[in-house]
Amino acid sequence: MVININKRLFEAVLAGLFFVAIAFAPGIGPDAEAGSRNSRRSDIVYTGETPVHPGYPQLFDNIGTIDRLAAGEVVIDDSLYRISNSATYHVPGSYTVSRSRFKAGDSVGCLFTADGEIESIWFISRNSR
Repeated sequence: MVININKRLFEAVLAGLFFVAIAFAPGIGPDAEAGSRNSRRSDIVYTGETPVHPGYPQLFDNIGTIDRLAAGEVVIDDSLYRISNSATYHVPGSYTVSRSRFKAGDSVGCLFTADGEIESIWFISRNSR
């Protein structure tokens, strides 16, 4: 049995299947570089189609409320995390800011290193306590 298929139609269908396969393959889709580089974590938080604030990642390893922030560590939602020595701190409209801009009660998103240390903290909103 011979099937006669239009060559252009076949190429278009093949290209469409290739695009779908690439778009949904883990680690290589358009959101792979939009946030967490820690591929070992399974609890990455997706913030939606658009970032929480312009210039923010779409993916965070953790989102929560700061309970306490000190040099080298932070408590978020009753869990203690180590902060990398090279960690960066971000607020809307600025590339990086000082750690002192963050306070207990702030909602933040975090990205972790492969070693489980926080590599960046992103301000989401200020909650009153």
